[in-house]
Amino acid sequence: MNKRVKKILALLLGLMLCLTIFAGCGSKDKSSTQDTSDTSKDESSEKDAPSDDGENKSDPLGADFAGYPIELPEEEATLRLWTTGMSYHSDYTSEEESPYHQYLSEFTGVKIIWERPAAGEDSNQAYTLLLASGDLPDIMYFPAGSLNEKVGELLGEGHIIILDDYIETYAPALYSHLTKDSETEKAFKTDDGHFFTFPFMYEDPVWQGSYVGHVVNTECLKEIGRDKPVTLQDWKDTFYDMKDVCDIVFATNNMIRLKVLFANAFGFGTENYYVDNGKVKASFVGDGYYEFLKMAHEFYKDGLIDPDFVTATTSSFSETFVASKVGAATTGTVTFGYVYDQVVERDGDWNYEPVPYPVAKEGDPIIHVQGRTLWNGAGAVITSACENVELACRFLDYGYTEEGVITWNFGKEGESFDFVDGVPTLSPIITEAAEGISEACKRYTCMTTSGPSIMLLDFNKQRNLDFANEVTDVCTANTEEGINYRLPPITATDEEAREVADLQTTIDTHVEEMYIAFITGTQSLDKYDEYIATLEDMGIERLLAIKQEQLDRYNAR
Repeated sequence: MNKRVKKILALLLGLMLCLTIFAGCGSKDKSSTQDTSDTSKDESSEKDAPSDDGENKSDPLGADFAGYPIELPEEEATLRLWTTGMSYHSDYTSEEESPYHQYLSEFTGVKIIWERPAAGEDSNQAYTLLLASGDLPDIMYFPAGSLNEKVGELLGEGHIIILDDYIETYAPALYSHLTKDSETEKAFKTDDGHFFTFPFMYEDPVWQGSYVGHVVNTECLKEIGRDKPVTLQDWKDTFYDMKDVCDIVFATNNMIRLKVLFANAFGFGTENYYVDNGKVKASFVGDGYYEFLKMAHEFYKDGLIDPDFVTATTSSFSETFVASKVGAATTGTVTFGYVYDQVVERDGDWNYEPVPYPVAKEGDPIIHVQGRTLWNGAGAVITSACENVELACRFLDYGYTEEGVITWNFGKEGESFDFVDGVPTLSPIITEAAEGISEACKRYTCMTTSGPSIMLLDFNKQRNLDFANEVTDVCTANTEEGINYRLPPITATDEEAREVADLQTTIDTHVEEMYIAFITGTQSLDKYDEYIATLEDMGIERLLAIKQEQLDRYNAR
């Protein structure tokens, strides 16, 4: 082979070698690009990628929730819950001994580590120390009248979370209840429109919110030749006429309930603060309150009121009611369950009948009555320390499911209740208990007070005496407008909460002290103007102005 041919062959061989190398490089680049693309695709769809067993990864607390009890390992289904409420029966020493506390874990699948202030510890101080400790639980539950006052502080300082991003997916039962109408939704949101609580709710706020009633002894009425009193003057005449036929003309289980009885007749609210035509007012000032105190002092001076009414409790009232012939009484409706049988045994009959709130003149409306609004301020919140918000939501949402509402009210089927004609009905272990129905219920349910659920009207009626239900029927009849005169669940900003706490504590304490002093006569009503001046010095106008701003924000929600 000549040199020219060899040179051409060498040139072609070199060219082929270069093409092979370039082709190899190109192939390598293409393979690398494909690998990177596949890896990126795997990472971006990791949540949707099939698992080793060929199934997609599930969301057991969300879209794939299979119901209760939640099936998770115990270490993944444990929550800490701090509360000053949801207490256990006095026979028990801890939640571990309490049936209803154990039901909650049994039926939800969530282990609850219960935390509460030590026996005898001030609940407000315990709350303050808890926040300062930095060791927050997963959930906090507040009893009536406290959460709506604290939510501004809790949110402002970052102690609790807003539920907006969770409630529809992880608490659908609660969401359904809260959004059933605009007034309900408004009551359970912050002023700027956020969901934040798993609240205690009433099935019927008007009936269930009224737990105080009035009764008169019909035998005493016969002896004095009078009908049931209706107007304020009727009540005054009846009280004085009863003096000669009764051991005690009027008794109560709480001294403030003398004011509750007569508030409507004198034209002021039963609570310290109420609403009148959109304006926040105080019930412990004004001409009407002065006239009430004047009448009450005369009653006390003339021996028409139980001399121990200032220190009255349910226990002392019950003893007095059984031991004495009482002409009229205002008390919690459940109290009748403590005295009914003993009075019947004593007298051979039950001679008491319910009476409505007094009116100034016959035909006047009954608007100032003891009762509740849509929300009484009790509820649970999830703290910012909770590492499994979804689990906390599902645990709390159980209380608003059909099954959960029954559990919270009636306890466990076959133990504390049975279904009778499809209706949950308290079992004999409660209805025939020697301690009484109401006390026995405390072993198996939280709804003798409150909890993150809905108190059923039927539960209320089953645990009460029929007579107690009659009292509530009478005391709530034609009082539907009363809810418009009650201060709704207004909320305070962080700054307002601090100012209101200082003002209201001082003012309310002084009001109570002077209520006692004026009625018992240790302070003359000639000093009433000085009493008003002292309240002004304490900042009553500022307190009312803050509450007015809160009410205006509430109405604007």
